[in-house]
Amino acid sequence: MITTIAAAVIAMSMGFSVLYATLIVLHRHRIRIRDLNLPSYPSVSVFMTLTNLDDGLEENLTSVFSLDYPNYDVYLAVDSMKGPTIEMLERIRARFPGLRSIVAAVGHSPEHNPKIDKLAQLARQSDAPLIWVLDSDVRVVPQTLRALVSEHLHRDARLVFSPSVAMAPARSAASSK
Repeated sequence: MITTIAAAVIAMSMGFSVLYATLIVLHRHRIRIRDLNLPSYPSVSVFMTLTNLDDGLEENLTSVFSLDYPNYDVYLAVDSMKGPTIEMLERIRARFPGLRSIVAAVGHSPEHNPKIDKLAQLARQSDAPLIWVLDSDVRVVPQTLRALVSEHLHRDARLVFSPSVAMAPARSAASSK
């Protein structure tokens, strides 16, 4: 039992070390590509599945709608076209009328993984050669998509992985007492 726990602790610490090293490299790389100009701007579809009105969701989605990339659209999969999530999506979409965005109530098959099923349904609607799957709890900086496409173009990559860092919401002064 103790060796199992010790092995788990060692594996977790190794994982965090790799994550930390990756974040350092990404941070340094981000600084170098700040003013990146690409030779072409292939079309990209950003896929997101939404289930609830999570903390920070409006800011996260606004960051996706504010990307500094001239040729992308946003596909949002929801369970229903009713509720506060839809109201918030309509507010965001109204602020970015020049960006093609599609909200689809796709549901999901009970015998499949809900997220995978929703993403597959979105993929059938998109005609873009590149797809970026992004979780709804991720906030991006404006040049994120440009950097991912740059990796794809300059390295002839078939898959570009975008690690994300989730951060706990800031505590208010009232909750820290």
